[in-house]
Amino acid sequence: LGSSFWGMALILASTNLLTARIAAGCFLLALVAVLFYAKN
Repeated sequence: LGSSFWGMALILASTNLLTARIAAGCFLLALVAVLFYAKN
């Protein structure tokens, strides 16, 4: 999760809004997946 967080931070630092939105969507999906795995 740490590597994906730093990857998202680096992408958000760029000026490409489309790439930032895609990265944010992938990060949210990964976060939801981690939450579901933590419950089980």
